Amino acid sequence: MEEAPQPREIIFQGENTDTKEIKNKIDSYFENLQKEGWTEKDTKKMWDLFLEKYRRSMKSAGWKKKKITNEYRSQITTELLAEIRMMTEGILKERKESLTPELLNRYGAEQEFLRRIEDIKETKKVVVLINFDLDGFKATNDTFGHLAGDRLLTQIGTNIYNAIKSEDVGIRFSGDEFGILISIPESKQDEIKAIVDRITKKIETKTKREDGTTQSISVGYTVVTPEMSEKENLFKESRKKADKASEISKLIRTKELLDQKSDLDSTSRIISSDKIEEYLNKEEIEKLSYIRQVMRPMQEILKNKSEQEIVEHALECYSKLVEKK
Repeated sequence: MEEAPQPREIIFQGENTDTKEIKNKIDSYFENLQKEGWTEKDTKKMWDLFLEKYRRSMKSAGWKKKKITNEYRSQITTELLAEIRMMTEGILKERKESLTPELLNRYGAEQEFLRRIEDIKETKKVVVLINFDLDGFKATNDTFGHLAGDRLLTQIGTNIYNAIKSEDVGIRFSGDEFGILISIPESKQDEIKAIVDRITKKIETKTKREDGTTQSISVGYTVVTPEMSEKENLFKESRKKADKASEISKLIRTKELLDQKSDLDSTSRIISSDKIEEYLNKEEIEKLSYIRQVMRPMQEILKNKSEQEIVEHALECYSKLVEKK
């Protein structure tokens, strides 16, 4: 009688490990990393990612009608653990060099986004990608210096991390552009605006600029449903939508400055990518986009002027341009 094939040992950290001991060894690996700033929240996310990738690999193998042997399972486990270890060490390295170590970078955000997209196919959830920029961040750099700007970015990173639930993730895309990924049941889609509102208030309330004033943010978001999950370049396209929505939020803020509104409430301009056309028409977008573009170089020259004064100067430039036409 032929002897049943035994599972091969799994290679982790360059050593062969018995399959029964692998979980203990990985847990020990993560515990050792805590000395370098790794957290239990990080460990949970890595385990979730590993289990999701493993499940998908097994499902794919079954779909191709391969015989899923113990040898095959061990091979997949070894490959996935090598990938997880590479990601983990990459995250730690970036944190040591980053102003916002609590947050994922763009690459990490894309991987987490794709994992969630696979998840919502079976869990009846939707993924919400929130995008936001800091209002007037350039003015902080110009007025108080780049070190003050760095301190503000670090503060934002910490406040995002503290404002979201453990299962959600914060992102720093680049510069002063940030994001958040959340997943909620499809049945609660009508609560998304309120959820984003609460997160925005928590972040803003805790974030102070160098002069003690509250840092406001321009927020946009997009919702990805299970029906959209098979679309190509879904992360890229979702980012574009959320970014466009946050840009509309910035334009609305510019409009409020022109209207000399004293209370520039960020939560009143949290924009869904599906409702952009409800806020500004094409002509308003062109006008406000031009004014914002002109304001940037003006802020460098007119450093002693208030934002209200600069936006009025930019409006004059726009009016002269229209007259020439």
